[in-house]
Amino acid sequence: MFRLPTPRAIWRSLPGRWASRVESAQAATLLAACRALDVTPAPLLEAWARDSRGRQGRRLVKAARSLQAGFPLAAVPDQVPGLLCDDHAVAVRFGGRTGLLAPVVRAAVAADTGVDAERRRRARGLVWFATIWCILAMLVTMFLVIKIAPQFKKIVEDFDASLSPVTQRWIDTCSWAAGFTWLLVPLAVLGLVLRFSPAVRREFARPFTRRRRTAAALDTLAVAAAAGQPIHAAAAALAASQTDGRLAVRLGRAAIEGPAGKTLAAAGLLTAAEGGELDAAAGDPATLERIAARRRDALRRRSAAGQGAISLGLLAVAGAFVFWTALAILMPLIDWIEQLAGVRP
Repeated sequence: MFRLPTPRAIWRSLPGRWASRVESAQAATLLAACRALDVTPAPLLEAWARDSRGRQGRRLVKAARSLQAGFPLAAVPDQVPGLLCDDHAVAVRFGGRTGLLAPVVRAAVAADTGVDAERRRRARGLVWFATIWCILAMLVTMFLVIKIAPQFKKIVEDFDASLSPVTQRWIDTCSWAAGFTWLLVPLAVLGLVLRFSPAVRREFARPFTRRRRTAAALDTLAVAAAAGQPIHAAAAALAASQTDGRLAVRLGRAAIEGPAGKTLAAAGLLTAAEGGELDAAAGDPATLERIAARRRDALRRRSAAGQGAISLGLLAVAGAFVFWTALAILMPLIDWIEQLAGVRP
């Protein structure tokens, strides 16, 4: 009459975020391999779901059932949101519609190099460092202002003296900053929403990832051109497969016949120099791949420089605040010791 859930069922029912880029790449690669080998993917997805984490396992089962119901591979990203990240979802949609699933997915997965994984790991580390440090600094400062500063003021009054300018300025600044503590509530709510709502996080991060998605679109167009498809036709199919509306509009502008480089440059997907380089090579797909690779390299360098600057800035701010706090606490002690020792009247 009543059966207790098994540990596996409990694990599968636990909430989880959308698929990571590794899980997404694995799912996209499996779908592409099944298409290339003419193997039915539904049984493989169901078997894989048994060894996957909670929500991802349910998504794999849902994908298998969608395929069994007759939906094409290109419809899987729409039928099962969260199974694939945006880049891989676009690759599966485009590959399914054009018959180039295997090469397009291979190119999309190859773009996720170890350098990109390291960059994302460092970005998460910076966010966690800033968050934890701010919380600890706030708690320590509150303790000093609420508990220690009043004791200092009382001792100063007993000595009929005044606090040092450094200490007084520190207390005034902390008291002024305390008036903005209400901002912590909306910031905490925003952080929770971004952490547990992948859809909101995607919209929030979309302006910061458009350069990477543009390079991925150029890679996809290069794969289509290498397979003998006209770039303008591939641009139209890729525009219909996009999740980024602005990028889809640019691809739609490129979906006209004409010199590939000039058309892509007019659409804002290439610079004028890059468009001239592509036209000089007669639309060679290898040239388009090199342009996309250069863009990714430039993006990695820019990202590494930005992360380095942010890291140094955070360390400088943290060090300056700790030094100022220590100085504000030590200055009254130094003054009192000098007075007690008779060094200064």
